Amino acid sequence: ALPRHDALPISVTLGREATFSPDGRTVFSELAEGEVTVFDASSGQSLRRLPGRDRPTFSENGQYFTLAKPRGSADEGRVGEEGVLVFETSSLMLRGSLAGEDPVFIGSRLVVTRRGSGEEVDDVAVMYSLPRLNPLWERANVAIYDERYSGTETRAPARWRVGSSKAGYSIIDLDSGVPVASWESSGWGCGS
Repeated sequence: ALPRHDALPISVTLGREATFSPDGRTVFSELAEGEVTVFDASSGQSLRRLPGRDRPTFSENGQYFTLAKPRGSADEGRVGEEGVLVFETSSLMLRGSLAGEDPVFIGSRLVVTRRGSGEEVDDVAVMYSLPRLNPLWERANVAIYDERYSGTETRAPARWRVGSSKAGYSIIDLDSGVPVASWESSGWGCGS
């Protein structure tokens, strides 16, 4: 049985979905197009409205999170390209804005993918340091997979990560962005 907690009932209007911060103190919900509202989880009080959309992605230590830029933002990037807003969790302050999508936090680093515009321009993965968001490397034809969705999540500090390159599924050296091993496969059984 779950422990009983004496708490006051809270009534909060949430959008289509809600996401708790890793520490459980705040709740994020997109109530209006292009705006995410952050609520205090214990009181239900609205703390701040942030520019952005979709669910937040949190860093492994919970210090940072990202939101997708609102559609039609002036600084959204190249035509058809999305953008990523990076926030500090404790203060809810915007730390920076990056061109790209599919953010993946790896320790004290963040990888964002800039989508190519077809056969002539390839996707480019860019690794940034936190908290300054300085680019550490960028590589065409490399994608880093988020371990939370691949079923291979580890607790060890990561030097390499499974991803993809033009050669197929790859082991990517996170210090340089260079594929160190690749193999061809299809389906979800890859690497198991």
